[in-house]
This record gives sequence, structure tokens and C-alpha cells, in this order.
Amino acid sequence: MAITTPRHKTFDTQSGKFAATLIECVGGDVPADVMQGWIRNPMTLQARLADALNPKFGGGVGNIVCIDRRRDFNHHAFLAQIGQAGGWTENVGDIGADRVCQFDLGDVAIGRSMPNHIRLDARAFRVIWELKHLLTPRWQVSVDGDAAVIMFYGTQFSGGGGGSGTLGLSWLRGTGDAVKLAKDQWTAGLYTTADIQALGNRALGAFLPLGAVMSRVR
Repeated sequence: MAITTPRHKTFDTQSGKFAATLIECVGGDVPADVMQGWIRNPMTLQARLADALNPKFGGGVGNIVCIDRRRDFNHHAFLAQIGQAGGWTENVGDIGADRVCQFDLGDVAIGRSMPNHIRLDARAFRVIWELKHLLTPRWQVSVDGDAAVIMFYGTQFSGGGGGSGTLGLSWLRGTGDAVKLAKDQWTAGLYTTADIQALGNRALGAFLPLGAVMSRVR
């Protein structure tokens, strides 16, 4: 008998058993925040499952993540989610950044300023933040022993006082001190122009080569 749920696909008996087997195999081994990341990014999950379970069908997705640009981006809610104070307005993003609908994390270049590259934007940042468990050690950048901040300059935000801000991602090493930072973890924030200037050469950018832009999800 077909199983139907509102706004979800209909499963035949075999598909239902397959889905149940996947859930059973995963069990309680997936942390809640990781599950939430996959729930919010079903296109990336679909591509990863297709590649893992049937590589010929999946087409070898590598380390691809997908950006569903039809998904609403409420920057006020997202900034609150990462612990950022309100009062910011999203500006029009870089030309070309909004064409990036999927990309391989391995193609992202991290550096200062790169010609012939697209600066990744806030929507790319959101996907990476929600799926940060996919980031390899290559993203854990440090400069002279201090954690670098990877900026997503493709979207700028304006503050009430006339300042501007950029979303940034950083990997912090844990100190073992529960009061400060008990363990290694990713942190995110909105960095003002003054913050970026203070970071100096530790303020890097996330760039995608023009040849690596995938404007349509497979």
C-alpha cells in the first residue's frame, strides 16, 4: 500500500522499506545539528545519497554542496541564529555570485584577493555553515599561529550607523577551559570593516574560480 504524507513523495512498499532501513542504519549516530543541516539542504543530501548508494547514477558528486536559491533567506533570522545582533540590512550581492547554485568544496579558493574568481555570498555561507561537518582540514586556516577568518565578501550588509559588515567563518582551537572554549569548533559572525582591518592578513576570502561555477543543480 502506498504511503503518503503531506508535501512529501509517495513511497511504494520497496521504497518504504529502503527508507526505513536507512533510518535504522543511521540510528542515533547522527548529531542533532548535523541532521538539521541535512534537513535544511535536501538537494545536497539527495546528491550525496545518490552518489554513495549508486555512484553510476549519482555521477560522482565529489564534495559538492547545493544552494537552493528559491529558499527564503531571512537575514535577520539567520544572523540571530549565529548569535549576531540585529540592525543590519542585506545589500545587493556581487554580480555572478547569485548564479552559483552548486559547487565543490574542494574548488573553493581561500585567500586574499583573486582575479577571475567569484566571491561567495551569504547564501553560500548559510549552506556551508549548516553543513560545516563536511569541511575538511583545508578550511581550518591559521596565519602565524592565529585562526584566520574566511569572509564571504559576495554579500555586504549595512548597519544603522552607516557601517558595513561581512559574514565570516573561523575554526577555533579548544583550550580545554569550559569557561572559554572547551573544544575545537567552528564559529561564525558578522565582521565590520573595522574588524576586518584589525584582523589584517588573517582576514581571507572564499572564492570560486569562474570555470568551477555550476549554475544549475544536477
